[in-house]
Amino acid sequence: PPPPRAWALTYSVMALLQRHGLQYRFDSAAVSMATPTVDWVALASILVEKASSQDEFTRITAIKWIKEFVEQASGQLVGLYPELIGAVLPNISHLNKDIQQVSKEANAALLNLQPVADLPVKVDVAPVLAIISRELRSEQEPTRLEALRWIHFLLVRNEDEVFGQLATLLAALLDALASDSERVVLQALSVLGSIAGHQQHFRRVLMSLLDRFRGDAGLILLQKGGPLVIRRLCAAMGPEVVFREFASILDAEQDLSFASTMVQALNLILLTAGEVRELRDSLREAASSSNGTTNFTALYSCWSHSAGALLSLCLLAQVYSHCCDIIQNLSTLPLGAEVLVQIDRLVQLLETPAFAFLRLQLLQPSRHPDLLRAMYGLLMLLPQSSAFKTLAARLNAVPAVTLMQLESMQQQAGSHKSSKQQPQPQQQQHWADFDSLLRSFVARQQDHAVEEERRRLVIEGLRIEEDIQKEHMQQAIAAAVENSGRSSADGAVSIGGAIPAADGSPAPAASDGIASGALV
Repeated sequence: PPPPRAWALTYSVMALLQRHGLQYRFDSAAVSMATPTVDWVALASILVEKASSQDEFTRITAIKWIKEFVEQASGQLVGLYPELIGAVLPNISHLNKDIQQVSKEANAALLNLQPVADLPVKVDVAPVLAIISRELRSEQEPTRLEALRWIHFLLVRNEDEVFGQLATLLAALLDALASDSERVVLQALSVLGSIAGHQQHFRRVLMSLLDRFRGDAGLILLQKGGPLVIRRLCAAMGPEVVFREFASILDAEQDLSFASTMVQALNLILLTAGEVRELRDSLREAASSSNGTTNFTALYSCWSHSAGALLSLCLLAQVYSHCCDIIQNLSTLPLGAEVLVQIDRLVQLLETPAFAFLRLQLLQPSRHPDLLRAMYGLLMLLPQSSAFKTLAARLNAVPAVTLMQLESMQQQAGSHKSSKQQPQPQQQQHWADFDSLLRSFVARQQDHAVEEERRRLVIEGLRIEEDIQKEHMQQAIAAAVENSGRSSADGAVSIGGAIPAADGSPAPAASDGIASGALV
């Protein structure tokens, strides 16, 4: 039988209904609306409180009554929606299956908001979103999924009000992206895609996403779920729009280290993700397609944050002569460990399917001499690491005879090449100002070199400060030990002055003897 507390709740609600002159029949949901002066909010407030009862039967009974009330008077209860949602959503993840079921039914009733007197009911979005954002950070997957469902509901019914609370909403959605549940991540991405679909909010969504990737925790999120998030955005919005907007934001980024990290992550997605194939194909046709040219120039400045990423972009666009210029300029810049790591990654990417066309072009040195020069330039920049061996093995697979004849073929290129077979270097200049692009790359890399040097000095300064602090601590310890030794010696003298004489009388202290001698 139900416990007394559950009966007490039921009787209290029934008593209130009778007080208002209502007829009720709980199992058939036939609550009469004959009395228009019912204080539904007061009735429902009791149920909200009891919906978190430790007694499971009391909780089930309260949630059932919430469902019945909402079905009968949702318009009158709209002001209590934050509390009702806050009472129902956590119970959707309750361990008791019966509580889960009645909570889902109550939630469905809340979502089915009926008009009052044929007029649409407006929900006060701010407090509702505050509750939903709280539940979106729950550890329970069913609760988080229903919270995301509520956001979709509010976007459809109260779009302007939701966008007025966009800062709160984005914070909760971005937290959901770090969930271990793939369903939660995909649903959160769907909501983000709906928001980003509005042009006025698209840039703000991407900027909020980039901010979430900052710091050590952000880097972990970027490595763990960043590619999936960006790929889903590309699938929803189109890769060209997403990448060009990211490039526009990161091009003005003041944190050069963060910009470089993000560009490398975006470049990896560009070269490997199926959702970005359309953008890759357009970049390969950059010399002959206006859309490809626009995409190339839009990404170039931002991609200059990473020498390896920029080289891969230029190799993808088949501007091999410009690649040679970049490599030549790299030799005049500080070639730090970070740049070498980026070139190492580039060599690994050259083995991916995205560059299959490039590897085949190595067999046509007469048509692509600058490609061979660029590959050997990369080889000369690399230390003799695993990447060096990989690239050397690839180049050694090219027939040696053609390599020996490369210089003569370059001299005879004018008579053996047709304009249809290969764009000439001067033709490349027609679709992009490569001299200006190269200058921007050199300037950007010089900024990175200055920033890297500043970080190095900061780290060294911290180390020097730590060494100084250690030295001061050691000196303080030595001084404390020395003072302790002196105190012990003074104590020994004091104790020695109290040693009794041979006849049993106390021996005079040294100071007393000196004083006596002085008197004599």
